[in-house]
Amino acid sequence: MDIRELKNYESGNVKFKLTLNTGRYFLNNKTWGGLIGARFECGYEGYTFNGFSNSDSSSRPSKFHLNGFNGDLRYLRTHKAV
Repeated sequence: MDIRELKNYESGNVKFKLTLNTGRYFLNNKTWGGLIGARFECGYEGYTFNGFSNSDSSSRPSKFHLNGFNGDLRYLRTHKAV
């Protein structure tokens, strides 16, 4: 899944803002579902996406982000501000 397709979302009280800081935009559907579920559980609105996988499932330069299972987000602020 290409994270750029779901960069920002707002519908009523449900909001999701994603800042991109990477060229590795791809993650698998299970990982995306887990990220969204955790987001709703924690109540955070904004995330900075630092990279998962490339379109061919590789993760260069990282050795640990193959197939979109693992990736990096910036730390979340304790006051939950964007």
